[in-house]
Amino acid sequence: RQHWNTLQSLYGRFPYFRNQFEPMIRPFLEKSRNFRFLIDLCESSTSLFWKAFDLKATVWHSSHLAVSGKKTERLVEICQSLEATEYYAALGSSRYLNLSMFREKSIRVSFQHFRYSAGPDPLRPSDYSVLDWLALEPLEKIRERLGKRSEEHTSELQSQSTISYAV
Repeated sequence: RQHWNTLQSLYGRFPYFRNQFEPMIRPFLEKSRNFRFLIDLCESSTSLFWKAFDLKATVWHSSHLAVSGKKTERLVEICQSLEATEYYAALGSSRYLNLSMFREKSIRVSFQHFRYSAGPDPLRPSDYSVLDWLALEPLEKIRERLGKRSEEHTSELQSQSTISYAV
């Protein structure tokens, strides 16, 4: 209830709050009380947004892969087992990842450069959180934006090699 009240105070005045945001997020928050493990909550929320945005991906659990290394070695083994040629990481991990291990296996590492803003900036929709998008834009427009970005990214990647994504 407290989470919902916070979200309502933050997003309640946004144009798609009542018709889009609330019917999707409120039932999810109520259901989330039943999750026993954090992984279940994370996977369920990811699935919720993938469905809403018409995104498709395969989820791989490293526990089901034949990998045994530790730290960076393990990440490289996961990438190799999924035939990935690119690893997308949080910027903070640049302090401890052994990038040469990725280079040795021809796996490109890209870092997320998140920029915090005090609120959604219509001039920078790429900095929106998923909740900002749901409250500010109709699902059709969000899907269109994501589709264009996906097409641009896919054409860029096709010129390099095939990539399998591990989420």
